[in-house]
Amino acid sequence: MLALPAGAGAHAVSAPVSATALGPNSCPGAAIQPTEVITGEFGAELQGSFVLLPFRVPMGTTAVRVKYCWDPPIGPFVRHTLDLGLYQSRSEPGALYGPREFRGWGGSSHPDVIVSPEGFKSEAEYVASPRTNVPGKTTRGFLPGPIVPGEWAVELGVAAVVTQALGDPDGKVGWRVEIELSNDPAFADEPYEPAPYDTDPTDAAEIARQLANLSPRAAKAVAAAAKATTMAEREAALAQVDESEDSINRELLLKFLGSVSS
Repeated sequence: MLALPAGAGAHAVSAPVSATALGPNSCPGAAIQPTEVITGEFGAELQGSFVLLPFRVPMGTTAVRVKYCWDPPIGPFVRHTLDLGLYQSRSEPGALYGPREFRGWGGSSHPDVIVSPEGFKSEAEYVASPRTNVPGKTTRGFLPGPIVPGEWAVELGVAAVVTQALGDPDGKVGWRVEIELSNDPAFADEPYEPAPYDTDPTDAAEIARQLANLSPRAAKAVAAAAKATTMAEREAALAQVDESEDSINRELLLKFLGSVSS
């Protein structure tokens, strides 16, 4: 991984931000009030690298939002690709960022992410709009938890840089990272509590056996139960199973489906 200093293609800019030749002038999507903006460009020689962009998070911060974008496609089938990850501050200054500091990785599928002490938006909200955020709620694919003060880092994965031979004017990708820090206490008043994980191998084996032996009609009912968002909807779906055709443990399946949906 590379930590990119200001003199090597990355530039820290205090808000409000003026236009820059490095990357887009602003990122599309939901409005943001950035505390800090970092812009830069990568050449093809950095393809396959992971570049760290440090930023400071003060005491009392309750949510960190990171939004990023890069140069548009060259054509319908030729485009640059940058991925996004996030690390919280390290326990020791100068140490490497590692699993203990990891707060999530969205690849290039999540251009706007939030981490906070609170959990994720509801299943219904996610199904309705998978890529939008609810203020103060952690984006799926990232880890909810306390916002530790100190030096955090955005990680950009340089997945693809279109060369001049493939049509890019200068063989580089310009990019922009916008960081918004919030101290709203409402973003930390309902800390995330993970659902208990059932490690009973007997239950797992029985669930696997039941799922493997379902009739087509029962399999359709279980699939409907898996898509349900409430316990009542799951129970109604499983009620369609004819017990004379399929012997299922409804309580065990409901427990399993509830853990998958939570």
